[in-house]
Amino acid sequence: MRALFLVLLILVTGLAHAESAANTLTIRWLLAGAPPKLMPDGPFRGTGYGEQQVAWLAKRLPQFTHHLELVTPARLWHEMKTGQGVCSIDILDVPEREAWAVFTRHYTLVPGYEILVLKERVPEFAPFRDRTGAIDLDLLAASDRFVGLYVAGRLYIPQIDSFIESPSRKVRVDAMSASSKIFEMVAGRRADFSFANVSEMTYFNALNAATASSGKPWPPLETLPVKGGDEHAHGHIACSRDPLGQQMVRAIDGLFDNPAEWDAFFAPERRWMDKVIRL
Repeated sequence: MRALFLVLLILVTGLAHAESAANTLTIRWLLAGAPPKLMPDGPFRGTGYGEQQVAWLAKRLPQFTHHLELVTPARLWHEMKTGQGVCSIDILDVPEREAWAVFTRHYTLVPGYEILVLKERVPEFAPFRDRTGAIDLDLLAASDRFVGLYVAGRLYIPQIDSFIESPSRKVRVDAMSASSKIFEMVAGRRADFSFANVSEMTYFNALNAATASSGKPWPPLETLPVKGGDEHAHGHIACSRDPLGQQMVRAIDGLFDNPAEWDAFFAPERRWMDKVIRL
């Protein structure tokens, strides 16, 4: 009887360990709340391309349990550095992140960030533009005429990051925890400029058109190129550099090796970015 009891105990313990191991395959998808990646409210509620892509991956990779969370950029980086099974979408593969994140082989190339201004105020920025029409951020930094906005924790292009971090900058630039209200603040003249990529600009234009019938639309905005900022940004899926994160990245790359699956994953993003290259 004692031998039988030991055998049963071993079997039960083994099943418990197996169940525990299965339950550890939980992926936390942390998305920074910047439309159109994630849209928790408004006329496009629930149609953010990031949340649709996470739902698509959850169906294709049922061996993992998937949880979606809305976070700030600062929280995203903290959790990816310190947590396990933490993943996100559209992450730039810069060298400093390789110590704590792994990236998919498949990625997108999107135009870099530009200066966002009220269209009717474009002439005010003429003194800071070079012969090609691009904004020289060194000239803008030396002026105290404007107030700008940026998203804390977001990695822009190197020229913009250096501008924000410059200790000699005279122009005022205020940090925000998320970018969802930046467009309204620039359009409403509560700030003079900010930074945006092509998908965010497309989102604002679509939001403006969708709400125009129910009230006064926002005045149009425009983006101006940044001098030296003509490179494209890589957009990978990235996960925390732990065994579970690495397992997830391998599974996604295996899925995306099929061109049809890669195309299906990208479909929700296509609406907002017409100048994207997929590799």
